[in-house]
Amino acid sequence: MEAWQVAQLLEMLIMSGAVVGSLGIIAWAWVKRRPHSASGDIGRLTESVENLRESVEAMRVELGDVSDRLDFTERMLARVAESPQGAHKELPPR
Repeated sequence: MEAWQVAQLLEMLIMSGAVVGSLGIIAWAWVKRRPHSASGDIGRLTESVENLRESVEAMRVELGDVSDRLDFTERMLARVAESPQGAHKELPPR
């Protein structure tokens, strides 16, 4: 190898080492600054998820009730429309 090739190889090794070392320092600093999840955080998250599950279950029940009421209303309206006097009969006031 020529002297200039050795010099270029050394320059590239030094630059590569500097880049890798800098990335290592940046990664280390990022890991040190990153907040660690404490057991209290996990407890609050678990409680929040449970509250969300309960809310979703309550909404499912309520949606089922609304669906039942809608089906009943549709059946009643169909009966009124099918009856011979249904076309001329007005619905009673609420």
